[in-house]
Amino acid sequence: WDWLPWGDGEIIADSRSKNIHYRSSLERDWQSLSAGLPTQMDIVSAGSVAVASCYSDGWYKWALDGRAQFSPHHCPVVLAFDCQGDGFFLDRRGAVFREGCSQPHACLPVDTVWRARLVDGKVFVSDWTEPKRLTVLETDGWQISVIDSGPVLLTNDLCKVGESYYVIDKMQGRIFSYDANFVPKGERMSFGKGLYDPITLRFHQGNLCVLSWLTGALTEISPF
Repeated sequence: WDWLPWGDGEIIADSRSKNIHYRSSLERDWQSLSAGLPTQMDIVSAGSVAVASCYSDGWYKWALDGRAQFSPHHCPVVLAFDCQGDGFFLDRRGAVFREGCSQPHACLPVDTVWRARLVDGKVFVSDWTEPKRLTVLETDGWQISVIDSGPVLLTNDLCKVGESYYVIDKMQGRIFSYDANFVPKGERMSFGKGLYDPITLRFHQGNLCVLSWLTGALTEISPF
């Protein structure tokens, strides 16, 4: 479901009974734990990792020196993130909450959040009921906008390298690039040619790293 380089190691989220696995570069064995039905991981405060899901209610915060701490919520939490010293989370219905508050801080015009990432102070939200569309929340001022994702039908993940954005499409199985204004630039690879339902996109050690859901393979290509 997700792959995250963390410190000198890596974390993987999968569908086994123990579904979060960490291994440092110096160790052969994995540390594993159960954390609901995880679909996404993101680094949050003090080097902890937020383990979120579009399927199971609430979310987890995991630090390497302790067990996972569960934060209950009345529906699935897809993304947890830090902003100006506070913790926030986005639930599957598109509501953004400050940690410890029961009333939403913001509500996004979406039906169902599938995947969301915080990139350069902006939360990019993919709603599979709205093809060719990304909803964007700017954490500096909390302004909401909607952008046309152009050739990408259903966004599975995105990242930014320099002034370029990179997006993977669930339907086409390709990697697409955009400029800083989200104007399409190019595309690489395709379903069955290295990528099999690409689900996660990260920039790591100079390369774009794409995790394929069907095979669990991690494919690396140069930014373009």
